[in-house]
Amino acid sequence: MIYLNLSKNNQTYLLAMSGGVDSCVLFDLLIKNQINFAVAHANFKLRGEESDMDERFVKKLCDSHQIKMHTKILNVNEYKVRNKVSSTQIIARDLRYNWFEELKNEYNYDYILTAHHLNDSIETFFINMLRGAGLNGLLGIKNQKYILRPLLLYSKEEIYDYARKYDIEWREDSSNLSDAYLRNKLRHRIIPALKEINPKMEQSFYKTFSNLRNDHELLEDYISDLRTKVSYSKNGIIYFYMNQLEKPMYQKAFYHLFSSYGFNHPEEVKKLISGNNSAEIKSESYRLIKDREHLLLVPINQQPQTCYKINALNTEGLPIYIRLYVSQMNPKTKVVFDFNKIKFPLSLRHQKIGDIFYPKGMQGKSKKVSKYFKDLKLSKIEKENAWLLCDTDDEVLWIVGYRQDSRFLPTNKTTKWLIAEN
Repeated sequence: MIYLNLSKNNQTYLLAMSGGVDSCVLFDLLIKNQINFAVAHANFKLRGEESDMDERFVKKLCDSHQIKMHTKILNVNEYKVRNKVSSTQIIARDLRYNWFEELKNEYNYDYILTAHHLNDSIETFFINMLRGAGLNGLLGIKNQKYILRPLLLYSKEEIYDYARKYDIEWREDSSNLSDAYLRNKLRHRIIPALKEINPKMEQSFYKTFSNLRNDHELLEDYISDLRTKVSYSKNGIIYFYMNQLEKPMYQKAFYHLFSSYGFNHPEEVKKLISGNNSAEIKSESYRLIKDREHLLLVPINQQPQTCYKINALNTEGLPIYIRLYVSQMNPKTKVVFDFNKIKFPLSLRHQKIGDIFYPKGMQGKSKKVSKYFKDLKLSKIEKENAWLLCDTDDEVLWIVGYRQDSRFLPTNKTTKWLIAEN
């Protein structure tokens, strides 16, 4: 017997439904348990009329039970040509999950439900093993934050038994008969051979997954403790101690330390450690930068604005706090300019290649901004985050928080002062 363990407490679910036996059984269970749900059916147009018949079947089933249905054509072949990607299964998976998430957000569904079962998990185990996966890839299919898989406890055979017992109709996908896909080869050749050796193979794998997940939790606890020894956080940046990462005992943990940030190849991290200062590698969401005695892990911001115009000394909307105002008397404050030496309007921007200024206190000598930063031993991120206040000719007035340009300082002939507070 198959049981559902889903909450009914004012929660709504979105069932991903293909029309196959797995999703039809889950549909029936949701109806019988009076769960509030809707259906999402993706038509990939991979099997011509057969794909359209699947869609019509799901629609008829939903209509008969007055269940809301979302449907969308997701043309895998067009996507493959447009994006030059070869794997049909990976594209189909990404397209449908992206669409499911869009529906969840638009209609405020609490969870997405899929009909993956124990045999799917076993097949995933072998697929990942053949690809050289580590422990995390051998845990089978799992529930995720808002994606639940209520049938993971049950085998394909148990699902068929349920469908036959309750006379449930379903659609057969002809592509499941082809050995063109690795998953199908495992399903048709390897799994039956293993079942001959051990008729209770599914139950054995269920125990194996449970044991592996316990081991994985222990490993995660160890890695969490290790992070406190080799790194610390400050202002949204994680600093890894280079002298700790160079120890062989910690290098064994590189994959687990960095993979959650998108760095899945430990050799790249090792190469970065032995590379030049300011060298970096990037993942989709993070930068890993070598900075003297640290590796800096920095989130990648989505194209931040790098230049802001300041009209009439109005500093609202700037990324940092700056107050600009004019005085007719010498304020004798730290950051003050001769108003009449400045060409307006001003701007606030990041460093550019070739920037030069005349640092206050250097007797009128010029210096490249990049050299000034280097002398201060600023990290690559500190350099990138530094702001320059410039005039309309793009001359540097002030490296905010660091040093003024001496050309714009007040003299004993100054009659009007521009004051900057930061």
